[in-house]
Amino acid sequence: MKTIMPLQDNMAFEPMPMLQKIRVACYIRVSTDDPAQEDSYEAQERYFSKLLLSRPDWDSVGVYSDYGISGTKKENRTGLNRMLRHCEQGRIDRVICKSISRLSRNTADTVAIIRQLKELGITCYFEKESLDTGDMKSEFILTTLAALAQEESRTISENLRWSFDRRAPKGDLPNYECYGYRLSDEIEVTDTGYRRRKVEIIPEEAEIVKAIFLHYADGLSMTDIAHVLNHRKVPAPWSDCG
Repeated sequence: MKTIMPLQDNMAFEPMPMLQKIRVACYIRVSTDDPAQEDSYEAQERYFSKLLLSRPDWDSVGVYSDYGISGTKKENRTGLNRMLRHCEQGRIDRVICKSISRLSRNTADTVAIIRQLKELGITCYFEKESLDTGDMKSEFILTTLAALAQEESRTISENLRWSFDRRAPKGDLPNYECYGYRLSDEIEVTDTGYRRRKVEIIPEEAEIVKAIFLHYADGLSMTDIAHVLNHRKVPAPWSDCG
């Protein structure tokens, strides 16, 4: 007859150790309000949200983003700065980014961010370049690619300025909202075929604009005109923005 040995205390079943998860965040940035880029922004957000949930060894921290923001100045990017703040607070172990140029087009900022995260023990992975800051050999490559990204940004800026200088004499420039006007949904086409949104006059604001010009023509300084407008309780153009 087979004897069944009783379980001893030290043989009690213990739960399997939990898989140590890495807290991962993704960062995306789109630098233009072009509709195609808007689609790209939404596609990237869906892609990275799905990616964060696809790995059992990852604990998703979320997707941080900046939309319609240039990558040349770190100070203006609330999404990036929020992510860096959470990194400093110890909430993130690893950052995934589509490419180096999405993180920053400024060499100094790129290197500073990467080194700041490395000092915090946080690694970055750039999908397009297949570079991982966890690899000690990557820093030289990252610095070189960051420099190329900055040069690309400078070239784009020069091309835009050149294009502006060529179009300006013909009047082929976009209309912008300014005090006294608003952009309509209608499209106007210039003699050269340039398309832009029409502007409409806002009557109540137009009266204020006329008054400002008349005061200036009468010799009032900008400070004096501001005092007159304040006395009339004319709201500032940005007062409706909160």
